[in-house]
Amino acid sequence: MSDHQNSHSQRTQAVIPILMPDFGNSMEEGTILKWKVSEGDSISVGQVLCEVETDKAVMDFESPEAGRLARIVVPANQGVLVRQPIAYVAESAEQLEAFLANTRSAAAPLDRTPTPPPATMASSKLVALLSTATPASLARSASHRKVSPAARMLAAERGIDVSVLPPGSGPGGRILSTDVPKPNNAIMVSNSQDNATNSAKPMSKVHRTISKRLRTAHQTVPHLTMRMTIDADPLYAFHHAQKQSIDCTLNDILMSVCGQTLVEHPALRSQVEGDRILELPTSNIGIAVALDERIVVPVILCVERLSLALLAIESKRLISNSQTGVVENVGRGVLTISNLGVFGIDEFTAIITPPETAVLGVGAVREQAIVRDGNIQPGRVMTLTFSADHRVVNGAEAARFLATLKQGLENPKVGT
Repeated sequence: MSDHQNSHSQRTQAVIPILMPDFGNSMEEGTILKWKVSEGDSISVGQVLCEVETDKAVMDFESPEAGRLARIVVPANQGVLVRQPIAYVAESAEQLEAFLANTRSAAAPLDRTPTPPPATMASSKLVALLSTATPASLARSASHRKVSPAARMLAAERGIDVSVLPPGSGPGGRILSTDVPKPNNAIMVSNSQDNATNSAKPMSKVHRTISKRLRTAHQTVPHLTMRMTIDADPLYAFHHAQKQSIDCTLNDILMSVCGQTLVEHPALRSQVEGDRILELPTSNIGIAVALDERIVVPVILCVERLSLALLAIESKRLISNSQTGVVENVGRGVLTISNLGVFGIDEFTAIITPPETAVLGVGAVREQAIVRDGNIQPGRVMTLTFSADHRVVNGAEAARFLATLKQGLENPKVGT
């Protein structure tokens, strides 16, 4: 190697791009809401660099590298595709400039067109704009609209069509959540083909992502579904006794028994990764949490190792964090529990979320006449609907799992 080449290598080898993380679940892009470090700061591995808004939640991004943060290339409130540079670590500005001058891999962030945002239009002007707009012009406007994920979500909640909003206050006219009119200024779109007035609400980015993911899961994962109705009297009595000393829910008990059952059925402690089946050593169970317009699934790790008291605390913590936008351990589960019994639903079939292997739909505890030893007596029952990935679990394995789970739920123990 020549002296010139060696000198060039020394100048560039210390430059490390920090990329927009891929938090999984078909994430395509993220928006940086807030940087928690500044250019020139010394950063360490695991230090929180910024808050990233995905289609599902707001998550802290921890640094994968240590060193001097030489440059931030994606400012706050701007989106970028996953695995594209958002910042660079370098020992000096000279090294960074040399690196950038000799690489073509640094991708530009989304929405970098320097279009100056005009002043926000009043609601009365929006109505005037709608009165002259045609379906074709609205379609053209929507296709070029720059809207943050948070703004799309808020607009969907308020029943507002983002295609008729004026450019916002964000970079390049990007519409931010603060640019979305309040409910009393909700925008109604008139159908020009008839005289009926309809509320137009485009499918939000969150809904589009969820729709795509569920459609893919339903079409590509062969669901093996079984139903079983259990005697819920012992479970009901156990919950009533435990909640006197432990602030636990019925769902916590279900999860605890599921965790122990998974220990006995390793095939269910699996994830599908391409052409491989990964068997996990622990019972990682997801909790389906309903938010305003989407379902998120935080995952509790090592459920089989937690006492009921600790499990109840961890469950409440993860659910509370999810409601504020922080969804933990996404994609690390093997089975999800979805409980619609609180809404009075007797039974339902849930869809498996890859890479998980199974999902358990839990119905309501309901009163029902039960025959015991030839005698009819009042009692309580609960229906469980279990779906497993048939590529991983065959019918006999799924049936054995459900039978073991039934035995555990009908005979709950204090050590659960």
